[in-house]
Amino acid sequence: MFTKQKQEKLVKHLTTCEHSESGRKGDTNLHGKQNPVQSPFPRKDKCAEVEMKEHKTKETKKTAMNEVEKNKATTGSKLVKTAGCKKGREKISAIFQTRKESLEKLIKRGIFKPNRVFGSTIPSIAKSDGTSVPVVLSSIISLISTNPTFMSTEGLYRQNGNLATIQSLRFEIENGQQAKLETVTNVHILTGLAKLFLRELKEPLISWSTLEKLVLALQDIGQTEVEKVMIKVENILSIMHQSNKSSLYAVLEHLSTVADLSNENNMTAENLAIVLGPTLTWSQGAVKRDTIATIMVRQNNVIEFLITKYPKLKLMKQKESPPIKD
Repeated sequence: MFTKQKQEKLVKHLTTCEHSESGRKGDTNLHGKQNPVQSPFPRKDKCAEVEMKEHKTKETKKTAMNEVEKNKATTGSKLVKTAGCKKGREKISAIFQTRKESLEKLIKRGIFKPNRVFGSTIPSIAKSDGTSVPVVLSSIISLISTNPTFMSTEGLYRQNGNLATIQSLRFEIENGQQAKLETVTNVHILTGLAKLFLRELKEPLISWSTLEKLVLALQDIGQTEVEKVMIKVENILSIMHQSNKSSLYAVLEHLSTVADLSNENNMTAENLAIVLGPTLTWSQGAVKRDTIATIMVRQNNVIEFLITKYPKLKLMKQKESPPIKD
């Protein structure tokens, strides 16, 4: 027999369970009807417990990820501090030196073969080809110079060719297939390949020390006769390595002809200097940011002068004595 007090407790309990079960959206209540509205009563079933556990798990993972990110940041800052100190720099230098020595050993043992054309030096390429000017460079210049349509193309050396085609030609040339150059019908592919060849040299066509001497020589143009300046320039060029000098003269002769046709191709000596200056010469050391703009202006002035005055340089070269090698 239930007492009145026990009956009231049982009714209250059943009412609470009904609200709890029927209050969930999408569930059915005791009358078999679906509840579209969320019950305001708190859920005290197993689903609520599962959700609570999932929430705690997510919070734990989030905390763990934050700790990992903090550790990464701390590790990165430690590496930066290590690189900033003397011992850190020595360790990093030792690593790169070890890698360099390992690469040299692989090359000596014939396991790894370095690029013969692209990424080498003018003297080594010319020596391998048995010529004074690298064959790839002289071939490209010849193919462009002997084609009137190519020479009169607007934006010659300024416009870029298809990079994928240029890279494909590069690998063909490295594999000894230089005859592929003759199949090229787009001049911008040839000029792009020439710029790539010059840009990827281990040492620039015109060394930085030579450029600095030329810059000083051109500073006297306003106070000295052009002929005397030309003599200074020719003397500076005469101490270049023979292969570098022969290659430079071949390039200058070609660019001088291109500039002569500027009415058709819109490429004056000044435009050519701006486009090709950084490709023909660059500094292999660190350069301060505040001096880059000044250096580029002087660099372009030197290249423009060499292109413009090439006919006179050619005459002086014919009269000169055998050049001195480095």
